Amino acid sequence: MYENMKELREKVAHLYGGENETIAPPVQTTKGIPQILVLRGNNHEMGRQYGEKLAFKIHALITVLKAALYQTNGEETATKDLKTQAFMADKYDPTFREWCEGIVEGCVNKGVEITYLDVIMMAVYPSVRWARAEGPYPEELGFDNDAPACDTPKTYCNGLAVAADATKDGKPLVGVSGSGSDETPDRVIIIAYPEEGPNYVAFGTIGKPHCQTGLNSYGFGWAMTMQFNRPDCDWGIDTNIIYHHLVQCCKTKEEAIEWLREVPKFGAVGNYLMTDKSGEVCVVESNCDHFNIRYPGDAGERGNYVVVTNHFAGKDGDKYNLPVWEEYIDESRDRFATISEFLALGVENNEVDIDYIHKIIRSDDRFDAKTKEWRYNDAGSRRGYNLTEYTHQAFISPADMTAYFMQGNGSGTGVPAGSMGEFVKLPLMDDPNDICEAMKMETFFVFYYRARDTYRRVLNASEVLQKDFASQVAFESMLDNAYTAYEKAVNRSSYAYMSKYEGGSEEEYLSLISEALSYLAESQLYSKRMVTQLEYYEN
Repeated sequence: MYENMKELREKVAHLYGGENETIAPPVQTTKGIPQILVLRGNNHEMGRQYGEKLAFKIHALITVLKAALYQTNGEETATKDLKTQAFMADKYDPTFREWCEGIVEGCVNKGVEITYLDVIMMAVYPSVRWARAEGPYPEELGFDNDAPACDTPKTYCNGLAVAADATKDGKPLVGVSGSGSDETPDRVIIIAYPEEGPNYVAFGTIGKPHCQTGLNSYGFGWAMTMQFNRPDCDWGIDTNIIYHHLVQCCKTKEEAIEWLREVPKFGAVGNYLMTDKSGEVCVVESNCDHFNIRYPGDAGERGNYVVVTNHFAGKDGDKYNLPVWEEYIDESRDRFATISEFLALGVENNEVDIDYIHKIIRSDDRFDAKTKEWRYNDAGSRRGYNLTEYTHQAFISPADMTAYFMQGNGSGTGVPAGSMGEFVKLPLMDDPNDICEAMKMETFFVFYYRARDTYRRVLNASEVLQKDFASQVAFESMLDNAYTAYEKAVNRSSYAYMSKYEGGSEEEYLSLISEALSYLAESQLYSKRMVTQLEYYEN
């Protein structure tokens, strides 16, 4: 951190145009539309590219997180915690350090000086802030843990995985809705092309490229919900480091399960949903005391699917649910029951696909696990699906090599500002230019056309909309925003292609193609949001 904030402002002035009213850098806020970054090279190089693109946002987030940790645990304890997680990463996922050191170099290249432990902090912050352990640090580190465990962990996550033979199109789906910390609502989609290992896509926060879900070119897709350990457990590897290993190093469910079985777990480690080319699904329930592999039906699911929230639902799992969190676990059981009932109905009627999942995640109806009754329009109960806390939704279709990413909750109402409640549809291909071309075709000729045609049809049929000029202006503004973003994408993708064709630098090409994909994501979201809002007039 800088002792002299005036010096910092001068060093990063070029990142925000040099205009600012105070000596601190300007406030960073979340747009609600995820940025896409294409990265290529070895781990260090990809980290550097990431750091250079997000340097200023990374510094702003480090300041926020460091202030929170120091106020909660004190600088000495926070530093010990972070050194412990750096040690664990080196021991169980050594390539993670290469990523982190690359991020440091990228930020420094942009005039933003950060440290390796700063990057570790961005990765493991939820565990060391909300779920830190009071058990011993590893002996090799030579220092004691004399600080108390955290007593306020309440992370809300919903997850599901549906096997191939239970979906409408015969393709498995796996995904999660998650509640990152209030300090980290901003999201970045990365499309990574490592020198070694599979290509992959992930949906992380600023400074943390890997988070809660991933899809790689081996056809392995996974998602994770938080699950807490007892406060006095030994320190293990943080789940946010586990994310990186799963997406970049694992080929199948079986390979991931065996690795997870061996690593020591602590903090907000949890329940891992998985599918792969086999089309089958499972979930690993885990913490420092418990490791169980659960399959469809083991927790009462009425179909070839599995559900997880934030408690252990498998055989003998209840005894590992912490009694101190019984009220929170009770909410988790209702969320579990709600998802399971929705999926059971969908499987029975052969309706389960990404559109059906979208209906589930934006619903305010819930199923009461105790009374076995539906409670309709129960917004704010924390017992259904559409929760205020959900900063992101991510669903994976390995058979299609397609990811669906959403910033915010399923209805687009709430955190973060500007979220739309719609998915960015992103195919994973061997060449980023192919991804861009595929997305351009679908973004304009499917999503934009659908928005425009739906608007005309509804306007012609709805006397209410015909008399509502303000809503007409709002809808046409959304359509204009969708096309403007598409137009920008065409421009950036053309420059990207010509840069590569004429022998331009790799850095320039990756930067331009990333901009193009980000604009395509924005266009998709405006078109889809418009169609969703028009449904209220049709209904």
